[in-house]
Amino acid sequence: MQQEAFYKFLDKHQDIFLGLVKMLMDGLNKAIDSIQPSLQDAAELAEEVELSMSTLWDTVPEDADVAELTAQKHLRETVTKVQKQLSLWTDSAEAVGEKAVGETSILEQDVSSSSGE
Repeated sequence: MQQEAFYKFLDKHQDIFLGLVKMLMDGLNKAIDSIQPSLQDAAELAEEVELSMSTLWDTVPEDADVAELTAQKHLRETVTKVQKQLSLWTDSAEAVGEKAVGETSILEQDVSSSSGE
């Protein structure tokens, strides 16, 4: 009995929940839009740094010591990790943005159909 009354209440007031979901998705879209350019700039910067550093360290002098070689290897690994992470973040931001946009349009359809438009 209570369960049935609860379901009826939810069915009758679903536009409240759809409105909240739309508001949440709009907020997430704005957050993605504000973060995405920064991620792209950071990825470009990482590539430029890698290029700059590679010209300094691509050639190994004959008198290079083990510490310098280890530092070179560590830097290359770190730059590669940074690039991969930025790429993942950028891909994720784009995927979430596309998904959120799709979900928002579906929600707008649900809201308009439930309001009789």
